[in-house]
Amino acid sequence: MQRLKSKQNVGSFICPISILLTSKPWNAILITVQNNLEKENNEFFVAYTRHRYERAIEIEKRQRIQSKCDSFMKENDN
Repeated sequence: MQRLKSKQNVGSFICPISILLTSKPWNAILITVQNNLEKENNEFFVAYTRHRYERAIEIEKRQRIQSKCDSFMKENDN
C-alpha cells in the first residue's frame, strides 16, 4: 500500500474504500441485499439452479457416452 501511495496519489482514496468494504456493517448490508434479491427473484434463482443442475447432468452423460465410445473403439481397433 505504501508503494502505491508513493507512486500514485490514489492511496488516500483506496485506503478508506478498502476499510469501508471490509467493515462489518457493510458485510451485513451486502448479505441483506443478497437475501432480498433472492426472495424477490426466487423464481429466477430456482430456474437458474435447475438449469445448471440439468446442464451438469447432461455434461456428465455425454462424458460417460464418450468414454464408452472410446473404450469400444480401442477394443475393436485390434
